[in-house]
Formats: sequence, C-alpha cells, structure tokens
Amino acid sequence: MTENREKAIRRTKNLAYWFMGEMLKEEERGEKEKEAFEKAKETGELVMMISTAENNARVMKSCMKEAREAAEFLRDEKNDIEEWQLAGINAMFDQCNKENMVPYDMPTAIKGLLCMQYQ
Repeated sequence: MTENREKAIRRTKNLAYWFMGEMLKEEERGEKEKEAFEKAKETGELVMMISTAENNARVMKSCMKEAREAAEFLRDEKNDIEEWQLAGINAMFDQCNKENMVPYDMPTAIKGLLCMQYQ
C-alpha cells in the first residue's frame, strides 16, 4: 500500500470521526432544546419551538456513513485506485485545511473521485 493511499485512508477515517462528533453535538443540542421547550410550556403561555438539531444530526450521520464507506473502499487493496485519485483526495484535504473548513459534501466528492457509484 502506498504512502499516499495510507494518508488518504487516515484522513478519511478522521473525517468520519469528525462528522460523528458533530452529529453527537447536534443530538445533545436537540435534547437541551426539547428540555427548554418542555420547561417553557409549563408556564401555560403559547410557546413555539423551531429546531434544526434533528435534521443537522441526520445530515452528519449521512456524511459519517459516506466517509466510512470511502475509507473502507480505500483500505480494500482489491480496489484498483490510481495515484491521481489519491492525489486528488489528499489535495481536497489540504485545501480544506488551508481554508479551515469541512464541506458536508466532501465524503460524496471523495466517493465520486473513486468512482464508487460504478462499483
């Protein structure tokens, strides 16, 4: 296994772990919001709750699954992966580090670069 492949695997696993952490934060935020809503309802006044936590957690879970699938695909040495694909994946991570951001569609972009939709 090449150094570039190992680097791409490690980074993609870390991406899945990051999305897991974000998912858990959103779930916790949702629980706190529900508790605050229930407490506010006890006053007898009309209370409205709008929360994005549940949907955000669902999005993070989807991102986590896609990143995990990409990491497993990269790890399986039966899959023929070219150096240009690995260079592209690592370049995406380098650019995200430079911009200090993680796009939610990055796992999908990695899977696309690996042509996983044709597997």
